[in-house]
Amino acid sequence: MPITSMCAEKKLQVYNDDSQLIIQQWEDLSMDCLVNVFGRLGLESLVLDVPFVCKSWYNVTLSPLCWQNLDFSTISFFGSFEPRFEKRIRAELQVNGKINLNAFVKFLLLRRGGFATRIVFPRCCKHEALVLAANVCPALKTLGLPIFVELDHDQHGKITTVKHLIRKWKDLDSLIMENSWEMIAILEQIGIHCKNVVSLSIKGTYIDGSEALAIVTHLPNINSLFLRQCDFKGANLLMILKGCNRLSSFDMSYCNVNSRGGDEILELASRIGMVKYLSNKNNHFYLESMEWKVDLL
Repeated sequence: MPITSMCAEKKLQVYNDDSQLIIQQWEDLSMDCLVNVFGRLGLESLVLDVPFVCKSWYNVTLSPLCWQNLDFSTISFFGSFEPRFEKRIRAELQVNGKINLNAFVKFLLLRRGGFATRIVFPRCCKHEALVLAANVCPALKTLGLPIFVELDHDQHGKITTVKHLIRKWKDLDSLIMENSWEMIAILEQIGIHCKNVVSLSIKGTYIDGSEALAIVTHLPNINSLFLRQCDFKGANLLMILKGCNRLSSFDMSYCNVNSRGGDEILELASRIGMVKYLSNKNNHFYLESMEWKVDLL
């Protein structure tokens, strides 16, 4: 149910410890309770819905604890806003001029990012937004990197890239990537500065031997690996399966694997607690009812 519709009734039915039904006004809920609820919402609801329900809810959204999950991918389309969201923000906030996605990202990072533990950047953004996040979001645990980063120079003319920022996020435990640009350098920095990383998600790219080796070498404690829509040789997949021996969850949905080592891949994959594989017509591996079936070339 949409937030605005849900709040129109103005009442919430809850049960106390004695199983007695209690009718409360939504606006009378404690701040801690509302922060817990609002912190689970997406950016669209936090920006365009909740603050306009009532004054008490607006005041709750001023708490940085509501903004721990900043997922910009849900409101953006490459370098601009997602059309429906842009239409809403123009109508709700009465904006007539150009709306800059990068400025919006920086605004939220500055005003609300201090307690952020999860940030997923737009698929295309300026590098200055990542630099800002590195400086104002030290408690970050999940980082979703953009596909395209518009690089910029510092005051001395030096280019700073993503790999130079990783050291700022020492509490990082999950990394999301949609390409392999700087992957080796980034994973190397993670191995040095981010000892708690246990989850890696990579989508839609080719993983060569050096990148497979980097995963194995620099992420020794990884237990969740998601390689969706990736292409790689069977030898590189074997390297990952052999080297990442703590995996409990492995997803290689819609990957293209060129290999004759199907039996060994099957045997290694069978040791992992949860394996997910959805094939397309070009693949040679199939998963049915959590059992591996191999069609050797």
